[in-house]
Amino acid sequence: MKSDTFCFHYRLNQGTKTHTSNYTSFMRYLILTYYQKANGQIDEVMAVAKNLKRRDHETANVILDFKILSVLKCSMGGVQVPRDFDRIVEYYHQHYESTISRLFKENGYEIVKPEPVAE
Repeated sequence: MKSDTFCFHYRLNQGTKTHTSNYTSFMRYLILTYYQKANGQIDEVMAVAKNLKRRDHETANVILDFKILSVLKCSMGGVQVPRDFDRIVEYYHQHYESTISRLFKENGYEIVKPEPVAE
């Protein structure tokens, strides 16, 4: 049986750092905010940041910390969603693959895709 499910794995990159500058502008957080328009349509705004602001905590629906691999906030329509970092990252990876890959890389992690299982 062939599975269409992608199992998301990552590991701490133990290699040498490739960034040599003294000033690092690495992004740490993925912030997602949902807005409902007057016509009922819901818009999603995605942002990355190296620091969180009070406004982020007040308005964002989802805040993921890629340095410590944790969910700082996750609510949809006022309903708290389980704070499972792997599951949430796997979902958003489908939509923001390059951004999430960059966040992992900048914070010292690499994405490891499991090898296909022979049938």
